[in-house]
Amino acid sequence: MTEDYTRRSHSPKIGIIGTGFAARQRAQTILQDPGAELVAAVGHSPAGREAFCREFQIPVWEDPATLWENAAIDLVFISTINQDHANLVRTALERNLHVVVEYPLALDLAEARELVNLAQERRCLLHVEHIELLSGIHQSLRSGLAQVGCVHLVRYSTINAKPPEPGRWTFSPELFGFPLFGAVSRINRLIDLLGPIEQVFCENRYFGLSESGKVHFYRGCLCLANLRFTSGAIGEIVYAKGEGCWRSQMQLELVGSTGALIHDGERLVYLGGEGMRELDPGSKRGLFNRDTLAVLAALREGEPLYIKPYDTLHALAVAAAAERSAQSAQVERVETF
Repeated sequence: MTEDYTRRSHSPKIGIIGTGFAARQRAQTILQDPGAELVAAVGHSPAGREAFCREFQIPVWEDPATLWENAAIDLVFISTINQDHANLVRTALERNLHVVVEYPLALDLAEARELVNLAQERRCLLHVEHIELLSGIHQSLRSGLAQVGCVHLVRYSTINAKPPEPGRWTFSPELFGFPLFGAVSRINRLIDLLGPIEQVFCENRYFGLSESGKVHFYRGCLCLANLRFTSGAIGEIVYAKGEGCWRSQMQLELVGSTGALIHDGERLVYLGGEGMRELDPGSKRGLFNRDTLAVLAALREGEPLYIKPYDTLHALAVAAAAERSAQSAQVERVETF
């Protein structure tokens, strides 16, 4: 089934806001596509944006406002700090531009829903990147679910023991967002595997919280959320980073009636009645490339994307319920749409 975008762009002129790793991967893919044209980019750091634009041989714009006013673009990729996503997406949609934005769409659920509705009203493509769903390991997990029977328990732990750089935006509640907003991909992966989540109980701790200007930064955080899926499965997400973490860990475990799948960051194994068996974890390379090509195919041929905006809203609704729970110390229901 194809998607109906009123203003399809078969040879889109493209702008990029951001000059980091994701933006660079996007730019390289666009330059390899003969039907797309990268015409503009802006970034926070003057030196960074000049180097980026020099490398990709495009004009240098000072800020997004200058980009909106001077660059003739059909599609914009937004790869900036989380706090800026919603405002940039809204401005782009109000100018009838197609938009791709790295997750999260917004740090407020109500605002995210407004943006999804605005994109529908303007008949614009709004794609929220979730490249983890394209990864080989995620596809292997989905394929392996049939082997574990009815899943009744899931545990997902991502712990990064590396201390933060001073003033790092990913260690700011305002710039990064509540941990499960900024790291909403964890929630999204579980929903993709096990279906909707109906309630959450969450605890969150910041360590070494300080203020710089009007922005707060922490040295470490620990966020733990207990989930109940509408399927009856229960789950746990642990997200921690920085100080207070002494060993980095990535582990995703799915336990069912006939076996279990365990991914430890590198290996994927199945445990069942016949013992342990290693599975192919697949590749995690080239994901931004695949995501960018999927967006271009959606604009040209109307091909459906691997995730829809309303799917991302459910993951954000879970993150919002987790934030409320951390404040109320109560189990919170997840808002439905």
